[in-house]
Amino acid sequence: MGYDKISKLMNVPKSTVSTLIKKAENHGGNTHDAHRAGRPTKITDAKRQVVLDIIDAEPHLALRDITLKANVGLNKIFRNQMWHSSRKRN
Repeated sequence: MGYDKISKLMNVPKSTVSTLIKKAENHGGNTHDAHRAGRPTKITDAKRQVVLDIIDAEPHLALRDITLKANVGLNKIFRNQMWHSSRKRN
């Protein structure tokens, strides 16, 4: 089946089909993003979920109060991560 047929069948651009097929061919069938280098996160996924649950329950709560309730440190990295994380969910 050609890229055009797959594109029409899946209702995605032909370039997306092409990119994913080439990525799968080059990486043994894997189309997931590769692990990236960099500093590891300071907050666990479980703790992040606790914070997000607090935000969902009380969206107007001040950041200081959220960090106190979740028992996490307040720092710039955390603030930016939570801001971007909460914005993606809406």
